[in-house]
Amino acid sequence: MNITISENLRKLRVNRDVTQEELAEYLKVSAQSVSKWERGDNFPDITLLPAIAGYFEVTVDDLLGVAALRDERRIEDAIERTNKLLREERQSRKVYLEAGELEPNTPTLESRHDEIIELWRELAHDMPRNYRVLTQYATWLKAFSVYKKEQASEAIRIFDNILEHCTDDELRYGAIAAQVQLYSGFGDFKKAQEYANKLPPSNLTQEFMGELIVSGRWSKSVFEQSDEERLLTDRDVVEEHYIKPLRDSIHAFAFRALHALSNMRTMLRAFGAEREGEYLKLLMYDKPLMELFHYDEPNLGDLSGFYRELADEYVKFDHEAALDCVEKAVEEDMWIGVDDVSRGFTDTFDGEGTQLSQTRFERPARKLAAQRIAGGTALAPIREHPRFVAAIKRLWDGDLTDD
Repeated sequence: MNITISENLRKLRVNRDVTQEELAEYLKVSAQSVSKWERGDNFPDITLLPAIAGYFEVTVDDLLGVAALRDERRIEDAIERTNKLLREERQSRKVYLEAGELEPNTPTLESRHDEIIELWRELAHDMPRNYRVLTQYATWLKAFSVYKKEQASEAIRIFDNILEHCTDDELRYGAIAAQVQLYSGFGDFKKAQEYANKLPPSNLTQEFMGELIVSGRWSKSVFEQSDEERLLTDRDVVEEHYIKPLRDSIHAFAFRALHALSNMRTMLRAFGAEREGEYLKLLMYDKPLMELFHYDEPNLGDLSGFYRELADEYVKFDHEAALDCVEKAVEEDMWIGVDDVSRGFTDTFDGEGTQLSQTRFERPARKLAAQRIAGGTALAPIREHPRFVAAIKRLWDGDLTDD
């Protein structure tokens, strides 16, 4: 009761266009008492609850927010169950990668996905105006919609419903972003762009505004307020309130730029030699971004892959530059242990999205890294060069054609 009655009482009163004085007169209490109830400073006597509920034509449970608390508990249980299923899925994959087989009666990937979707479908049916639930349901439909057109279409309908009726900006922006992805998946790029245009421009994002706040705070604290200036001697304060927000802003924009550059390079490659110069220029833009992510977050910046791609381009007109890139790619892969093993598996689905089989592989990690660099046809013109051979042998000294 302490959590929701004050808020519920105020909502009921405002929605019915009733003043605090009118409600107080009906209950034979002071207007100040009603005001305290709504602020949460005090609560109605329990004997008044039926009269208040009757006045607004709701149940006492509705007034106390019992149904809302019950719904919240169901949502929390659903989130907990979803996370448990996802953990089980990850654990099954780990066991499969390490042992090559699963325990008997282990649920399939498909069955876990179906259970998650059914869990949120039931909640969405019972809470059709709870947009947090609808967002979860549509999100899981979208996440598991590979090869399932009807499922993706249902997600689109739900996200449209959210956009039409929900007033929560965070949920709305998430729905718009999901629609962009879904319509792109259907190949309806015009519709995807229409939704993309509903999102704010980059200069109105949280990261951009955060940078402006930090910049203003820094200059003010240094030049105007001597008491705050003293805080600048505290390295933890500087790190938390100045450096970290700026780093987050840089990463947010750089990460988006990295994805945009990657997509544009993919398009330019389709033109072949016609756009080769432009393609190479984009690779040069990539380099500082890749190194930025590799410095702070090694898993985000695949520098070895970047140098492999750069070598593929340089080899067309500058063999020495291509060899430089091969050596840099090898350098980035030298962290791989000599005895490390790369394990993985591929899923096979039918046209309806039903999982048919999984194929597991296990190979020496350094061998895979060496083959990624030397195995393609693009670098054939320099494959016999002593620098190329020495670089590959440094990574893994063996017969690259041996399986």
